[in-house]
Amino acid sequence: MAQTFNRFVTKDIGNSLTDICTAVTNTSVVVGLLISNPTGTGDVTVDIVFHTSTDEIMIGNDLVIPYGQSLIVIGWDQKIVMKAGDKIRVQTTVGGKVVDSILSVMEIS
Repeated sequence: MAQTFNRFVTKDIGNSLTDICTAVTNTSVVVGLLISNPTGTGDVTVDIVFHTSTDEIMIGNDLVIPYGQSLIVIGWDQKIVMKAGDKIRVQTTVGGKVVDSILSVMEIS
């Protein structure tokens, strides 16, 4: 089985659910997810959702990220296994505020 590391970078995620990663192989392992608050308007809150063909599971709800800070949502010992078509989605909870994300994945084919 071949293993390939990949990353997905998404800028300016606003207050509508945004796909930051869609699994393309039958087995993808999310090994890291970092979300940063680059806006100069103070704290921002985010929701993070794991979306499958049948369910949406909340990974994090109303997580607060202070201005100029980052939040490591998945890393160290935490991993999420995704099947083809599964998605990780992010949104801010207040209009006019944006975040950026970096998601790292190991794809197994």
